[in-house]
Amino acid sequence: MADAHRALTGIRGGGFGPLRWLAETTSTNSLLVAEARRGARHGAVIVADHQSAGRGRLGRAWTSEPGSSVAVSVLLRPERSSFPVGLVGIAVANSAWEACRALGAEVSLKWPNDLMAGPAGLSKLGGILAEVVERPGRSVVAGLGVNLRDPLPPEMEPIATNVQRLTGTPPSPADFVSAYLAALHDHYAALCTSSGKSAELHLYRERCATLGQPVRIELPGRVVEAVARDLTERGELLAETTSGEVTVVTAGDVVHLRAVRAG
Repeated sequence: MADAHRALTGIRGGGFGPLRWLAETTSTNSLLVAEARRGARHGAVIVADHQSAGRGRLGRAWTSEPGSSVAVSVLLRPERSSFPVGLVGIAVANSAWEACRALGAEVSLKWPNDLMAGPAGLSKLGGILAEVVERPGRSVVAGLGVNLRDPLPPEMEPIATNVQRLTGTPPSPADFVSAYLAALHDHYAALCTSSGKSAELHLYRERCATLGQPVRIELPGRVVEAVARDLTERGELLAETTSGEVTVVTAGDVVHLRAVRAG
């Protein structure tokens, strides 16, 4: 429980907890979604050193070697029906970016849900999965998985990295979780005001390697090649095709074409 205590002490003003730190579980998000449906309170946190059935977007698996990564899921219960649930992923991304920088790792964001190494975003460092739970009352389970230490799974070596390789030092999972939860406490609070929402989007734009890039967007039934221009106020991607048509992308797989061509 020492890790849990150290993580909680980093949260300015409280607001998150109780926190459970597990050596291994199936999926922190799956556990917390089930607890949300049973009425768990706002701010509940589950952390795991290893997930045997970690999940990403579109039902994809999140794979890692035991002890090499950390998974954090937080239950958020907005008090107002007008709360911008769709921007929770933006707040999580900004918080994860700051937690990695606190450990000395230079990172960037890739729309819609990836944490990448370096300003160009060439290797994946982590992923975000925010899930809406409708009953009882609307809530969001905000999940984050980050590669911290060696080793990486062999199949991930060509496309992923970890904080240890970026900084030269194996980081403390407790230090990362502490920094992340402290940042998320502030970024989540910012979403409650109009100026705060604008500030969150501004930060994300500055940290996002996708904007300005030629990209391939894989949508249901079609593939679009375009330049990622901007985000809407709801966090959707604005992509401009060669014909000048601007497409609003709510969700989809995005490939940075410069990175593909450089490889």
